[in-house]
Amino acid sequence: MLDEADTINTHKSSNGYAARIDAMVRSQSAFIEHADKFDSAHLAVVEEVRDIVNSFFTVKRDIYVNHRANRGKCFSVVKVDKPNFPRTNTAAKQAAFYGPLAALGVEIVFSKNTNSYLFRIPT
Repeated sequence: MLDEADTINTHKSSNGYAARIDAMVRSQSAFIEHADKFDSAHLAVVEEVRDIVNSFFTVKRDIYVNHRANRGKCFSVVKVDKPNFPRTNTAAKQAAFYGPLAALGVEIVFSKNTNSYLFRIPT
């Protein structure tokens, strides 16, 4: 499952509602401050990534899209919360998931403690 993804250890927020608001505020701030980097071409790629992961993870809690300034090296993240990685063969995973994401330049990160996949899309 994790053979194609980096793994990070993040801590689960003690207040999920506050964490969600903080993520939304930081996303909006990055989007406004770096509007030139979050252009329509980039947003089209973000939507394509969102569609790929949404169709691949048929069982999941939710999908979030956030934008980050990251000290001028902007990126967007599509987060899949509590996904159930489908049981399928390696060729099918490559064709439906890993291959299309790699072609779009997406970095896949698995957050171990929050049980979520993060798909980072550079601007």
